[in-house]
Amino acid sequence: MIWLVISLIFFPATSLAAIAFDAQSTAEGTTSATASHTFGGSANYADICVGVRDSGGAVGVPTGVTVDGNAATNVAHALNPNNVIVVSLWRYNNPPTGTVNVVATAAAGTDFTLLAVRSYSGVDTASPVGTPVEFEPLANTTNVDVDGIGSSVGDLVTACAVARKGTNNITFSADATGPASTEQVDITHSSVSAQISLAVYTEDGAASTTDIRMDVSESVQTAAVGVALHPDPSVSASFGPLRRRGQ
Repeated sequence: MIWLVISLIFFPATSLAAIAFDAQSTAEGTTSATASHTFGGSANYADICVGVRDSGGAVGVPTGVTVDGNAATNVAHALNPNNVIVVSLWRYNNPPTGTVNVVATAAAGTDFTLLAVRSYSGVDTASPVGTPVEFEPLANTTNVDVDGIGSSVGDLVTACAVARKGTNNITFSADATGPASTEQVDITHSSVSAQISLAVYTEDGAASTTDIRMDVSESVQTAAVGVALHPDPSVSASFGPLRRRGQ
């Protein structure tokens, strides 16, 4: 018991350091999109979301994403069963410091491409993500519910969604009845007849699983994918030793 008391008094308490946001960029195009992204000196991870549409109903998954010319790794795709829209999540470890191009290349026949890049520090690059969860509803919907994303306390859970245009351009919002997710990106293709919108939401990880739920402004075709980012276990946050009053 005495050694426990001594350790509490003289040795700092530690926990995993939090994943920290670094920078964000977005871009649009037809069969490709290029974002000029500035990575800070401490950034060690890029979370890359790509949304595409093929008006002909034969949409394909993006063929690749590069960061400064180097290939990123695909995490997951979510394909709406109507074969018009796809959302695709990619990752890249240890990006270069400074401003570089992040390029998403879509499949042949793609009409519209949207790209969102968010960089972070403090991610476990040896095992950066958990098991992804896809949301692929057959029917049109106003609810995008990416539920049951495997997570732990200390994770940062992120979800990326794409929606096909309805009567009007689509906007996203946090589901008022769901968990407290935070909107980070909500963009719509700026073509004369904008055809797709893309959103990224984040939430602090909970023990076991985390749900990220979004609403869209009208009932349309949607798709989404979510995953937990893990903090670097080699980096700890110290709370310092306990001290007597007056010290």
